[in-house]
Amino acid sequence: MKKQQAPKRQRLRPTPLMDISDEYIFEQSIAQTIDQSIAQTMDQSIAQTMDQSLVSALSENSYSLIQEQNDEYERCLKADIEIQIRRQEEQELCWIQEQSWIEEIDRKRESIRNEPPTGGINILFRIHIADKDRNIKIMRRFHTDDTVKTLYDFIEVQTFIAMDMQIEIYTNRPRNLLLRSSKSLQEEMHGVANMMLYVECKKEES
Repeated sequence: MKKQQAPKRQRLRPTPLMDISDEYIFEQSIAQTIDQSIAQTMDQSIAQTMDQSLVSALSENSYSLIQEQNDEYERCLKADIEIQIRRQEEQELCWIQEQSWIEEIDRKRESIRNEPPTGGINILFRIHIADKDRNIKIMRRFHTDDTVKTLYDFIEVQTFIAMDMQIEIYTNRPRNLLLRSSKSLQEEMHGVANMMLYVECKKEES
């Protein structure tokens, strides 16, 4: 069975009825149509190439942005971890210092002798303590051979003063500062058996 041949494309020719002017216009129309088709094809190709370049540029920008965000997150995470570590170390140090302070208060409490009985040879102190919002008054007898350091230890134990505070003990009349020392109370008080003392609490200087 013979294959049917496709009809041959015939070159467009002007009809016999066309004159020379019409033939020129006809050819110009054909040329314009071809130019428009070529231009449209080129525009589509250029647009497709530009779209691919734009997609590629956007992909690179997106990757760069994601990488920057990841780097910033890692920096912030590292900084937070370092802050938490320092905070934990500070808390542990404070806990150690507090435990040491409590142990020191316990040692001072154990070193203080019981109050001597009335009627014996002793020294009676009326102690007025001004500590922030607290106004503490204590009356207590001490042995004559107790030291000024014992007096300081007693007041620190009784008031449970904060570990970042320090106390100073003053006599009333005349007003003199009693320095923490191993001198006996009898020697420091010059034999006076009854005395008013004032205690001031101050922030310990670092």
